[in-house]
Amino acid sequence: SAASDVYKRQKMFTGGETMIEIEVRVPCLQREHKVRLRVQSWGQWEVVHTPCSRNLGPFWKEARCVQYVHQRPPDMERIVVESLARIGTREVVPLLVDALESGYDLVAKSAFDAIRCLKPPEVVPTMIEILNDRVISWRRCEACRVLGAIGEPSCVPILCFVALTDSNHEVREAACVALGQIGSIIAVPTLIQMLRDGEDRVVHAAQRALIAIGRPAIEALIQFIRFSYHNRHYLKDLRWFGQACIALSRSQHPESFRILHEIWHGSQIPPALYECLCYALEFTGVLEAVPLLISALRHESQYVRFAAAHALRYFDHPDIPPALYQSLRDRSYDVRMAATESLIHVIHRSPECLSYVCERIVEETDTEARFAASYVLSALSDPRVIPILARLLQSAPDTDTAI
Repeated sequence: SAASDVYKRQKMFTGGETMIEIEVRVPCLQREHKVRLRVQSWGQWEVVHTPCSRNLGPFWKEARCVQYVHQRPPDMERIVVESLARIGTREVVPLLVDALESGYDLVAKSAFDAIRCLKPPEVVPTMIEILNDRVISWRRCEACRVLGAIGEPSCVPILCFVALTDSNHEVREAACVALGQIGSIIAVPTLIQMLRDGEDRVVHAAQRALIAIGRPAIEALIQFIRFSYHNRHYLKDLRWFGQACIALSRSQHPESFRILHEIWHGSQIPPALYECLCYALEFTGVLEAVPLLISALRHESQYVRFAAAHALRYFDHPDIPPALYQSLRDRSYDVRMAATESLIHVIHRSPECLSYVCERIVEETDTEARFAASYVLSALSDPRVIPILARLLQSAPDTDTAI
């Protein structure tokens, strides 16, 4: 497609109309060249200059470049939108709003991008109107992004409604992101409600939005967690409660570990909640979480053991390498792989842990653990492991695939 350059912005008052001139590169008979367009409205373009006029004289309007402009193919409309966006002033906003109704999706998306960069508050009613259109989901997504970029608080109720009711998960995600950008405390109950959404991307967007809103949102989240826990309401929706705990942990609130620790040691905690707590603890960054995660490596649920093995990679503690090495013997393949990947992370961050794995693997009798440990060593790209791997290959040929 042809590249475009902004030629100039020129106001010409003709009967009260403001027109803009831009210069774009378009294909012609032999090669591409620039032509100058006068844009009075989205439906009215006029070529005011082309190099072909030197050769064609009064017939220059029959030139291929001029005809290309008049045909308005998708690339031509997109180039005009991008050129108008580069002008970057409010006078191009009505043209960009009109371009939203282009018959070409690519052109309309370019217009949405341009409007989002300009952040003009006068387009808010147009965006709200688009949100009410339940047919084309990508347009609702783009409208949410524009409203979030503008940051208009009056849009919060409609964005909350879209987040809670839209059938498309990408639209719900975009609405949550927009609510986080606006930062209104009015959106907090809706965002907490969105933590129970069935799509992980929507839940993560709601978590980020709560964190972006800041202290009022996190305090409301803590109240929700405490109320649900003490009244045992969390048993009705473990995933919702667990995602709320993860959101609290992601916020790095000083009370987050204490609250998670209290829940961890509660009575009759179901495995699904322990799994969420393991994922939540990885974001706390406090070493007091390490003993809890190591104890979870012995839990009866493989999903809890997997979450614990995954979370331990984010901590530096001398008890972690032995605990992860022990998990290389786990009866679950997924847990063994999680422990393997975590050991690789730990050794990359703390090379002194390599000697422990090298010492243990030589004496290892468990086939699965020996295979996983050899995979850890081979993934490190450290020359010091070559003699260990060679020795292992001679004594335990069943690990040759990993080596």
